[in-house]
Amino acid sequence: MKIPTLKECEKAIGEPASTWVGRCYEIACKIVDAGLVSRKHGLDGVAVYGHWLGPISPRSHFADRVRVGFVQHGWIYVEGHGIVIDPTRWVFEAKRPYLYVEHEPADGYVRCKYCHMLECEHDSLGANDECALYEPDLWPYDEGGNQWRAAFKKPPPKPTKRAERVPFNVKGDVAVYVGALLDEKDVTQLTAEQIFYLANLAYSELAGRLGGHAVREIYEAICQAGEYFIEFIPLDNRTKAKRETGFAYA
Repeated sequence: MKIPTLKECEKAIGEPASTWVGRCYEIACKIVDAGLVSRKHGLDGVAVYGHWLGPISPRSHFADRVRVGFVQHGWIYVEGHGIVIDPTRWVFEAKRPYLYVEHEPADGYVRCKYCHMLECEHDSLGANDECALYEPDLWPYDEGGNQWRAAFKKPPPKPTKRAERVPFNVKGDVAVYVGALLDEKDVTQLTAEQIFYLANLAYSELAGRLGGHAVREIYEAICQAGEYFIEFIPLDNRTKAKRETGFAYA
């Protein structure tokens, strides 16, 4: 596995990093298109888009977004290795340009934001522990803005008896799960409002305990329900589903 350097990225796309401010996704795409994170180098990286949830320096180009809680952001994700390559993270930090490379945190291996110990090491009675409560440090990369979707989730819509319904083709455990999400016993016929609600749920919630196949089957059912319903599904989640589950409509 060969991860490119910042100088190699600058040379490949023909632009110095100092000109990358405010062009995060564009630059990520250019690095991918230049082949610097391809299978040839053992990477197979893709450009992704979502939200930056991390700190923003008061000297940053995005300083006016500090109180918003997120900034739209693009970066490179190497799925097979769980690696984030971010060519413009330095913009948020108001630092000199550098190429950020880090593995995404695995469950159970996120250190406490206060004492920097793992959850399994965390003990309020331990001599080396500096805090009473374990709180994982925030991972600032949110592909598709799904943490925002989860935070602002509303109850499922309650259609009237006269509401127009269309066929919705999910079966087995996925049908049972959709019923739980919508608080409906019969999900063979859904309204456009219910379909819109499903399409805009956080990706992780759609996957639930069933995994990626649930996302694929729900998204495929949404597309089959009406030719324009695919537009209900956020583009970034469509792309993620295509990459992870083989969803064919993205």
